[in-house]
Order: sequence, then structure tokens, then C-alpha cells
Amino acid sequence: GNSIGDLVADVVIARSGQPKMAVAGCYAGPMFNMLIGLGLAFMIKTFNMYPVGYKLEYHPNVPISFGFLFACLLGSLLAVSLSSFRITRPWGICLIMLYLIFMVVSVLVEIRVLDIGYGTYI
Repeated sequence: GNSIGDLVADVVIARSGQPKMAVAGCYAGPMFNMLIGLGLAFMIKTFNMYPVGYKLEYHPNVPISFGFLFACLLGSLLAVSLSSFRITRPWGICLIMLYLIFMVVSVLVEIRVLDIGYGTYI
């Protein structure tokens, strides 16, 4: 999931004998938030601004976030498929390492150690 509430709910669901549902919630929650949340927000903004367009402020952490999310989802699809649809301990460790790398990269971008374009508009 993407919050402490999701974590608690997923752990409770897993401990109640529904581990597949808990795993599905871990992936579906963030994906739903990004696709529906952003899509709905952009649609409302477009309707409110019509016929004038609006500029999206570009922040480098947005594509970094999408890139890491895509890598985790695609990697999970492959890793789980290749392991007879079981989530193995090595894959769990790999996901934790990917998350830690993501956090380090995001912080380095935010404090501008990694300068990959700030404040530009699309």
C-alpha cells in the first residue's frame, strides 16, 4: 500500500487467511491512486479551464516515482510468475532494496545533488 493505514489493513487481511487479497491490495492501492486520482484531477482541471489550456509544472520526482513503480510492478509480475505465483523472500528483499534506492534518489533530487531539471513547464 501507500500509507500506514494500507499497511495495517493489508497485514490484518493477510493474518485473517486472505494473503492473496492482501498482496493484491498492496499493488492495486497505489496504482488506483495514481491512475484514477491523477486522471480525475486532470479531467476536472481541464473542464474548469476549458477552452484555455493550463501548464503542468514539471518536477523530476514525478517520472522517478513512476519509473520505480513501473519497475516494481513489472519485476513483481515476472518474479511471481517465474516462481509458481509465490512471493519469495529474495523478491521481498529486492523490493525493499528498490524502495531504499528510490528514497535515496528522491532525496538527492529534492536537495538538488542530482540536478535533472527543475521548475520547467510542459
